[in-house]
Amino acid sequence: MHFSFSRPSTGPSISGQMHYLPSSADGYIYISGHCNGLLLLDLDGHGDHVVNPATRAWSPVPPPPAFGDDGVPRIFYYQNYLVFDPTLSPYHEVISFPHIKFHCNLSSYPPAVAEAEWPPSTCIFRVFSSRTNRWEERSFVREGEAQATILDMRRASVERPYSTYSRGALYAFCRGDFVIRISMSHNKYRAIKPPVSFDNIIEIYLGKSEKGVYLASYDYRDDLVQIWMLDESCGRMEWMLKHNCDLKYVLRQNCCQQAGGPWVLHDVNYNFYRHLFPNNIKEAPIEKKYEWDSDNDDVLGNENRAERHHCGIFYILGFHPFKEVIFFSQSEERGIAYHWNSSKIQDLGNMYPIEYEYFSQMCPDIGVAFPYTPCWT
Repeated sequence: MHFSFSRPSTGPSISGQMHYLPSSADGYIYISGHCNGLLLLDLDGHGDHVVNPATRAWSPVPPPPAFGDDGVPRIFYYQNYLVFDPTLSPYHEVISFPHIKFHCNLSSYPPAVAEAEWPPSTCIFRVFSSRTNRWEERSFVREGEAQATILDMRRASVERPYSTYSRGALYAFCRGDFVIRISMSHNKYRAIKPPVSFDNIIEIYLGKSEKGVYLASYDYRDDLVQIWMLDESCGRMEWMLKHNCDLKYVLRQNCCQQAGGPWVLHDVNYNFYRHLFPNNIKEAPIEKKYEWDSDNDDVLGNENRAERHHCGIFYILGFHPFKEVIFFSQSEERGIAYHWNSSKIQDLGNMYPIEYEYFSQMCPDIGVAFPYTPCWT
């Protein structure tokens, strides 16, 4: 499923359809990364591609060269991340760096491998540049302390598929819930420890908003929402708690403003399989100019609208890129914008796709969500 957040009068609408890509008709499309209007897509059987949905431009990313059999333990896997800053260059980069496999077998390696610090003091990353259309190996030096050992990391089971790019650096979650900050221009990286233990918290989100890099958690057991901002002043790298609340209590105290709908539901999964529903073939609806405005955070009194938000589990969808607003979905059915400075709520409308009962058997949960800001260059 693909959705779009849109601001009023921002130009032509952007479709989530990817029919112009080589695998659009014969395979799955997995969003594995995004950065400043570009998407990094894993196309089933066709490898990674970088796509600009606004212009429909796309280019393949060749597979990175395999490391030689040089004694590197087979306990790592490599994750690709997209880096793009249109204010600095029209070219993008894809950086591939190692993560430790969950419960990887260390028995065939000497004890020193399990006890080695992670991340290491120096690490080789593979970097692809669209300018040269080539991969290269680059050495990055760690700043600050290591966060764990390899043995500790193999025991950390939860993976968070979130990353963000801000002010010349890539930030990505690693197993163990610390964040890696990679400075592409200085070939340095740093491991940033989490503000609190997230051992029993599943819903965590890393993203950027008005003042930099933010981290949010939602504990469904007590409906506690916590939001931190990364303070990078004077090289400190500390998480500062910005907000702490009981989300359902806030919903009970505030009636929701019904938005005209920033959601544009493209029903991509439905279009892939619409031949399975011959009795429900519908013409594509005419796109509307939705006039939801995040600058208007007034709340309209309507008890019926507020009441329907009192139940269900909430999922974090992302941060507003320009304002201190966080987006949630309620039981994967409705979108909610929460202005945490004023503790006000906006109802963003229905998210439930056509024939979702069919698709929920294959993909019952939201795999990844993020606010998308188009790039027209």
